[in-house]
Amino acid sequence: MTIERTYDYHQRMKLFSESFDLNREKTTIDTFSQDIFMQEFHSTAHEFLPDENEHLLHMPAFLYLMKYYLANSEATNREIFHSLKEPDRIIPENNTFTYPIIRSSSSDVSDKVTILFHGLNERFYQKYLPWASTLAEKTNSTVIIFPIAFHMNRSPESWSNIRKMMPVMKERKSLLPHLKASSFANAALSYRVQFSPQRFILSGVHTFFDVIKLLEEIKEGDIPGIKAKAEVNIFAYSIGATLTQVLMMADPKGLLSSTKAFMFCGGAVLDQTTPINKTIIDNEAFESLLIFFEAILDGHVEDLISLGDYKHDPVYHYFKSMLIFDKMEKERIVRFKEISDRIHMICLEKDTVMRPEAVRNSMKDSNIPLEILDFSYPYKHEHPFPLSGPVNEDVERAFELIMNRASVFLNS
Repeated sequence: MTIERTYDYHQRMKLFSESFDLNREKTTIDTFSQDIFMQEFHSTAHEFLPDENEHLLHMPAFLYLMKYYLANSEATNREIFHSLKEPDRIIPENNTFTYPIIRSSSSDVSDKVTILFHGLNERFYQKYLPWASTLAEKTNSTVIIFPIAFHMNRSPESWSNIRKMMPVMKERKSLLPHLKASSFANAALSYRVQFSPQRFILSGVHTFFDVIKLLEEIKEGDIPGIKAKAEVNIFAYSIGATLTQVLMMADPKGLLSSTKAFMFCGGAVLDQTTPINKTIIDNEAFESLLIFFEAILDGHVEDLISLGDYKHDPVYHYFKSMLIFDKMEKERIVRFKEISDRIHMICLEKDTVMRPEAVRNSMKDSNIPLEILDFSYPYKHEHPFPLSGPVNEDVERAFELIMNRASVFLNS
């Protein structure tokens, strides 16, 4: 007897890619008896954020050269530096947006929610829809894919527009002759991180308070189809794991006191990561970010961000603990030990961005379970389940393995 293979992951990817539309309020996927709802969100995080200052070097020679460069770099000035003249808090796409909710078509109301956090510099939900769909099915929960600030549909359209970003990339290469891993896909984020690195931290803090607001909306029953005080768990990937670690450590209102978090391809302290990648950021941006991290932890941040009393906030404290490996290590590990029974981590052997040894070292003595797996096919951090060419049964099995591991933990 021949057993017909369904190729579940490939099938989900094909169906969701063909059917999903950000502008459609509801999409039904009959094959899997699931609905996707787009839920509107209004951020109020600006109420909690410190004031922003620009972080451009104030050396006359540097400013003169930058002025000359921008005068001859029309695309960069128009698409990037024009927006850096204004604080991030007023960019409308980042403050009012929609996010996908995936749940069973047969369920009127759910008492269990899984929040899925994505990776750095992601622009499209399609990659994660099969993940969310499978998690919804295996955990019998409603899954929310919540976007990090200035990612997915929270960023200006031009940042993911190849026609607009290709000239920016070419101008960036002319400015920085030693540039590595530059691409149209990472040009916008690389410029922001290099010339205004405080926005990396502030975007993380912005997202933190957005998630707190989301959790409060779930608790109060303000999201259609989700029961008030529903159980909430997290599936976090890549930089989403870092966000989750800070959320779990800080948890200012106790909203995550019983939440379990499954972390995939993430969890290393940020200076131990290697995000120099054509889909993430280039080398010049990452070097600037590391210098900024050092400035924060050396107490020189007042010149970069007007923090005021905010520098004593627990949220900021735990964000700092995840920046540099040998700084605040004791505080980080002590807190991780307190929540270790609610976290499970899986890394991939050949991941060069969130390297397994970096995650292991970052989590040493924390009692957090860490599995290191390997797949039989070529994969990358940004594409752990690649889809190219004919159906690959090894990819199918790997996807099923990770989703099963996650579901068993989140259901425990």
